[in-house]
Order: sequence, then C-alpha cells, then structure tokens
Amino acid sequence: MNIFDALGFVKEYAQNFAGNISTFFSRYDGDPENKISADNVMASAIICLVIGVTFQDRFISGKGFEDIIWFDRAITQIIFWFTLALLASFLLMIGRKNVPREQAFYAAFQVLPISFMCGAYGASLAHFFLFLSDWAGAGPLTGLPALTHVAVQLVIVALFFARELKIAGEQNRLRRMVTTFVIFSAILIVDLVVIYGP
Repeated sequence: MNIFDALGFVKEYAQNFAGNISTFFSRYDGDPENKISADNVMASAIICLVIGVTFQDRFISGKGFEDIIWFDRAITQIIFWFTLALLASFLLMIGRKNVPREQAFYAAFQVLPISFMCGAYGASLAHFFLFLSDWAGAGPLTGLPALTHVAVQLVIVALFFARELKIAGEQNRLRRMVTTFVIFSAILIVDLVVIYGP
C-alpha cells in the first residue's frame, strides 16, 4: 500500500465517521430505514474510542500523550460496552422467546461510543474552563471535567438509547424505556464509583 492508497483509506473512513455522527444526531423518528450498517457502527465505535480515550486521559486524568496506556484503556472500555450490551440484551429477552441479540448490541455500540467521545470532549472543554477559572482566581473546581464527562454521556444515553433500540427493531416502548433507564443507571453508578471510589 503506497501513501496515496493509505490517505484514500483514511479519507474514506473519516467521511464515513462524519456521516455516521451526523446521521446519529440528525434522525429523530427511530425509523428502521435509517439504520446504519453494522460495519459502519463498529468502525465509528473504534474511532470514538480512540478520540474518547485521548481526551479523557489527557484532560480528566491529566496525562501526557506518552503516558496514555492505549491498549489497556481500549480493552477496558470495550469490555464495559460489551457488558452493557449483554445487560440490555438480557432485559429485552425477559418474558419473551427468540429476541435477536443484535438489537441490544446495535444500540449499545451505536450510542455508548458516541456518548463516551462526546463526554470526553465535554470534559476537555470543562478542563479549559477550569484553566480559565483558576487563572481568574475563581477557586478550585477540580472535579468539573470528570462530572462534565458523566453528565454529557448520560444525557446522550437518555436521549438516544431507546431510539436506537427502536431502529434496531425493538417495537415495545416500555421495554425500550426500561432498558434505557437500567443502562443509564449502570453508567451513572460505575462512573460515580470511578470518580469518588477508593
């Protein structure tokens, strides 16, 4: 592969990623016709993971780029998303037979990586605000980036997880809402333990 092929490959994935993010935030109806292909969802999840880990470790943890342990952080985050997808799948299967697992996994890997990346970006903006407030003498707001990350992530999950379940084929509104609430609660609990735990 020469440099032009490599640049074309990167350009194609960047365009797909930008298109997926734009589609994710612009579709309102939950119509299954708007479903993004599984390949594009996974490619976007990986890009969101890299961006999110970079922002999170750089601006929440305060690490330099050379100190970020990419592989460890990526594996941990993927396992967390996979666990939440399994939990959502279990919730959708309660009292029913033959519910496709793809519904929960599609919704989880469509929403969670984007919420993680947006939360990490929000944390980087909060870090900048924190820098300005320290410079202005406003006092310590050291927890602001981490709490911003959690808040942005939870807002995106609350707004879009049920919609993505509908797009993936789950028609029962109550199941979508309960599943969204449980995923929201699980993320909130885990993030608060990470921030305030031992």
